[in-house]
Amino acid sequence: MKKRMVFIYFIILFVFIAGVWIYKKNDERASLKDLPTAAEMQKWDASEIYELKSQIEEIPLDSCEEYFTNEMKIFLKRYENVTLDAVMIKKDFLSVIEGKNHKSLFNIIFAIDVMVDTDKQENSYEFAKELQEEILEYLEQYSYVCLKAKEININVLDRNQGKLCDIEASCSVMNETVFVEQPEDEYAVQTLAFQYSDLNPDFNLRKFGVIPETQELYVEYSVQDTCFEHGKAETTIAGLEETSKDIRKYLMSQEVSKEFAAANQIRQLTISFYNGSLEEEMKFTVKVPDGSRE
Repeated sequence: MKKRMVFIYFIILFVFIAGVWIYKKNDERASLKDLPTAAEMQKWDASEIYELKSQIEEIPLDSCEEYFTNEMKIFLKRYENVTLDAVMIKKDFLSVIEGKNHKSLFNIIFAIDVMVDTDKQENSYEFAKELQEEILEYLEQYSYVCLKAKEININVLDRNQGKLCDIEASCSVMNETVFVEQPEDEYAVQTLAFQYSDLNPDFNLRKFGVIPETQELYVEYSVQDTCFEHGKAETTIAGLEETSKDIRKYLMSQEVSKEFAAANQIRQLTISFYNGSLEEEMKFTVKVPDGSRE
């Protein structure tokens, strides 16, 4: 079972400012190697950090992955029996902040796999647990991680790709006031999806966005436990399927949704439901009528 940790960076103290400040793109390009450390950033005032955040948004993900791969290789040189297997960085462009019709700038997910030669390393399991904690502490020195990380997943493997242990660290930001700027048409349809909760409080918008690879509009709601009947799985599934139809009709009956689907060449709409008791999300996908794309 994954060990779950929650880390709250000191930087969030600077974003607890009244009102809503929406990130605007900055023409200047920042480089990861030129960014201040987290300790250095602590001495900055709020306006300087806002400026840094806007510049960080312009850094391409592929350059981030290359940079942190090199940094991890350097860091792991201090260990005799450890090698880096992979560093993967992706952006969560779907998640909506709980209870808010906005998307967080803390939206980068790190996945780091390291390999331990268990034939040479004594007490390999205990060593692996200490190693993952040290890697997490090492990453926290980077201002990019402080300002962008939503999750850091660290897997420690043996030479046969067997998992010795893993850790998932997630960022918790309270009273967030800095959000991603979204296109007007996307935000208008997202707002409709968000407002569905006013009609049915048991469903709260969790994810929203277009998945380009599948030309799919993905809409996910977290579902209250009251919607699940114990021991009546078929009844629950049938109820959620009816709700998905209701949401689909509600969204696609609006002109702004039809225009958004046409502009983005959306071919299918997925309504998904999430609850902690489910092993995975329950999804209902339908084709978007051709008339919405004409």
